[in-house]
Amino acid sequence: TLEFGEGIALKLTGEGNAAVSQLRVIERPGYRTPLHVHHEMDETFLVLSGELTLFVNGQVNKLGPGDYAFIPRGTPHAQGNETTQESVILLTFAPGAFEGFFDDRAEMVRETPPGHPDYSAGMVRVGKPYDIEILGPTPY
Repeated sequence: TLEFGEGIALKLTGEGNAAVSQLRVIERPGYRTPLHVHHEMDETFLVLSGELTLFVNGQVNKLGPGDYAFIPRGTPHAQGNETTQESVILLTFAPGAFEGFFDDRAEMVRETPPGHPDYSAGMVRVGKPYDIEILGPTPY
């Protein structure tokens, strides 16, 4: 296990041409992703503890411990933690080699934190090499 900070631990590396990357992520209360899509990558969520709010196919879904969701490539989605407690999620990306995004994002956030006028443009720039297309703000 490699620790990335921000509550992210790499469980299975996608270095080279590996089939998957797997990360354990702690989502703090109030955390939300923008609406986004992965065109070449499938993503799965397994809730280990807490609750995950997942927006997919125009619907808001609440997932609890043991719940699993599969997001096929090309599907716009957003996720977050709408509770007052931390949520622990096991994320799997296929194909792999996605973990570099978290390093690049952490570096970008140090220079351009959330709320900074250039934050959204920075997320678009950092996400592009990792098959993340930002479509808009969190839709819920």
